Formats: sequence, structure tokens, C-alpha cells
Amino acid sequence: MHAFLFVISPVVALLASFLVISVIRFLDVVEPEPWWVIAIGFVLGLATVVPTIVVASWIQLIWSILFGETAPLVFLQLVVDAPLIEETIKALAVVFLLLIFRREMDSLTDFIVYACVVAVAFEFCENTLYLWFHLNAEDGGGLTAWLMEFNARTMASAGVHAMFTAWSGFAIWCLVSGRGVLRWLGSVLGFALAIVLHALNNLAAYMVSLGDGESMSVVYQFGQSLGVIGNILEMAFFLGLIGSAILGDLHVLTTFGLALQQQVLKYSPDRQAIALPRLQCFLNPFHHLMAHSSFGWSLTRSRSRVKVGRAEYARFAKAALSYRAGSDLNSGMALLLP
Repeated sequence: MHAFLFVISPVVALLASFLVISVIRFLDVVEPEPWWVIAIGFVLGLATVVPTIVVASWIQLIWSILFGETAPLVFLQLVVDAPLIEETIKALAVVFLLLIFRREMDSLTDFIVYACVVAVAFEFCENTLYLWFHLNAEDGGGLTAWLMEFNARTMASAGVHAMFTAWSGFAIWCLVSGRGVLRWLGSVLGFALAIVLHALNNLAAYMVSLGDGESMSVVYQFGQSLGVIGNILEMAFFLGLIGSAILGDLHVLTTFGLALQQQVLKYSPDRQAIALPRLQCFLNPFHHLMAHSSFGWSLTRSRSRVKVGRAEYARFAKAALSYRAGSDLNSGMALLLP
């Protein structure tokens, strides 16, 4: 049984990671990121584990030198070191990914997606190591301990690192696309929020780990409450961030659509009768979502009313992003009057 669980641990952790990434990628309404770039981002996220462990070891040594045997190493490692070191190294990985694939990162949604991919890859390694540790723990490791860890971390906390590091993606987007004071204020606040949310999550876990005996019952219960509050904040902030990013993408589509409509209205009624229904389809965010996959596309009825191909939605989205960057309307008009 131990051998089977040892082999299956990375498999279930990878499955959970794939599900989280698939959901986040699906939310990229305008232009879902290519899977091959996401795979590279995942590998880069895996690579962040090694420098994180090395730097954490150095910092632990510094704490020991400064405070000696009285140093609360476990508390410092969980609440101070881990949030600061992990979020910094993951943010650097996103910056490195930006330098390689700058043309793929067009909007805030793209920055969030790739930041989440890096974070989920880091989480995959962390989950696998924790599953292995609880399987072989000297204090009674086994199937029960493995299942408890699987339920608490791999399932219940799936994607929690993405909710932290998404704010680092926001911070980097502010640095790249922002202007004036908001550029620096947004980047500092975004990165600080990633660290604070991570620290809050770890503080709750640390307090719960102190035990549930009578002498520790208040601390234990407070840790449970803090964990619930942290989860609510993480989810609320993440939904607000990704929701704002999606609205920004839809604004790009709408602006492009209005510019195309002004051009179409200059044409003859016959050409308008062809172009306007197609434009209406292209401006429907639901159709863009369904066009992400062949299965989703088979569920929409837009194909029967207006002959707009699935691949045309991706070309329209790219034309809209190019228009925002300063291109003309020719590529969009070519889609409206094929």
C-alpha cells in the first residue's frame, strides 16, 4: 500500500494542478493562452522550488545565529520566511516568463494566468512532498495520515498558491502597463498583498498545528477562525481581480466592435446585412468562451444562424488586441466581410 500511495501521490497532485489551471485558463475570455506556453510556465514554476529551499535554509541559519536556541524557527519559517521567499521567487519566475513570451502577455488576464500557472506548479511540488512526508512519517504515517493530508491540502486547498501569486501578476502588469504614481503604487500593493495573504494563511495553519488540548483550545479555535477568514479574503480578492481583468478584456472587444460598426454603417445595405450579424456574434463573450474547445463549440447554436467559424473568434480577439495596440481595422473588417 505504501508503495502504491508513493507512486500515486504526484499523479493526484498533478491532476489537481491541471484542473486548477484549466479553470483559470477558461476564464481568459478573449484569447486563451496556448497550452505549450502554459507548459513552459509550469516547468518554470517547478524550477522555483530549488532556489526557494536554498534561500529558506540560509534564512533559517541567520535566524539561528541571531536568536540562538530561543529562536522560534517554526513560526518564523511559516509566517515570515515562506510568504516572503516563495512569493518573491515566484514573482521573479513570472518576470522571466514575461521576458521570453512578451507577445503572449497582452492584458491583465494574461499576467494573472501565467502567475497562477507558476504558483500551481510550485504547489504541485509542495503537495507531493507533503503527501510523501505524511506517508512515511515516523509518528504513525500511513493511509490515514496520507488521506488527511490529501483532503486538507491537495483537495480543500487546491489553487491557494494561485490566489496569492495572482497578485504578483497584477503587480508586474502595473509595472509594465501602468503610468505615473499608480504604476508604482499598484505594483507595491499587489506584491504586498500576495505576501500578506500567504502569511495569513500560514499563521492560521501554524496556530491550528499547536494542538487542540485544553491548554491550547483557544489558540486552536482562533487559528480555525483565522483560516476561514483568510480563505474568504483570498477568494473575494481573487474574484475581484480576475473579474476586473475579464471586464477589461470585454471592454477591448466592445471598443473594437464599435469602431468596426462605424465602418460597416458606411457600406451599402447589402454588405451591412452580411457584416452586422457577424459582428454581433463576435461581440458575444459566451461565444468566445464556447469557441475555446470543440466540445464547447458544439453546444452553441450560433453556427446555425450565422456562418461564423470557431477559429474566427480567436482571429477576431487577436485583431481586437492589435487594434488596442495601435493597428488599423483591416483585419477586423476582413472577418466581417469574408
